[in-house]
Amino acid sequence: LVANYLDKLLNRIPIGILNLDSHGRILNLNRSAQSLLGRSERALVNTELHSLFSFNDTENIQKLTQHALAGEEKNSSIVASLNSLELKCYIEISISLLTINTAEPILTAILQEVTDKVLEEIKRKKAEKALQASEQHLRLVIDAIPELIAYVADLAYQFNNKAFEKWFGFSRHEIKGKKIWQVIGERPYSVIQPYVKEVMSGQTITFEEKLNYPYRGDLYIRSSYIPNFSESGNVIGFF
Repeated sequence: LVANYLDKLLNRIPIGILNLDSHGRILNLNRSAQSLLGRSERALVNTELHSLFSFNDTENIQKLTQHALAGEEKNSSIVASLNSLELKCYIEISISLLTINTAEPILTAILQEVTDKVLEEIKRKKAEKALQASEQHLRLVIDAIPELIAYVADLAYQFNNKAFEKWFGFSRHEIKGKKIWQVIGERPYSVIQPYVKEVMSGQTITFEEKLNYPYRGDLYIRSSYIPNFSESGNVIGFF
C-alpha cells in the first residue's frame, strides 16, 4: 500500500524524477519525466540519460553521474539541451546517490524544464552584446571628433573623448572620477562655476570665456553645456 501510494505521488509531482544505474541507464521514471523527455517509459528504460541530450552536453552529464556515485554532488546541477527536432528545450539536471545498500548503486536524477529562463538569458546576452557593439561604435565616432567632449555627474568626469585627453594631458583612466577642478585647474573652474550651476538647474547654455589653464596660460574658449535628465525629470549630470 505504501509503495502504491508513493508511486501515485511521484506521478503527480510536476518534476521529472528518474532512477539510474551506475552507468547512467534509466531504471524507472515518473510521468513528468516521460513528458519532459517526450517518450514513453518503455522507450526510455535502459536508455543512457546523456544520449537523450545534445552531444555537447554528454560529458557534463557523465561527470555529474560520476560525482554523484562518489558522493560529491553537493547539490550541483547543469542545464542541458534536449535532443528534439521540434522546439529547443532546456532541462536542468541534478543527480544524487539514492542507495548503496544494493549490489548496484542507484542514482536519482531530478529534471526541471528551464527553457524560458535560458532563452531569456540568451536574449539578454545578445542585447548586452549588441549594446556593447553600439557603445564601441559610438565611442569611435566621438573619439574622431576634434572638439572636447565630456560627461560630468556629481561634478566628476564619467566619460570623455580622445581630444579631451590630449588637451589636458591625462589618460582616460586618470580623468574618470576626478572632479572638474582637479582636471582643468582651480582658477578656470572658478570662472565656469556659475555656468555649471546654471546647467545643473536644467538649462542648456553656451558661453565664451578667457581661462587661465595650468601649463597652457590664457586661452579663449567657447563651451556648450547640455543637461542630462533622469526619468523623473531631475538633472543628474551634463555633457
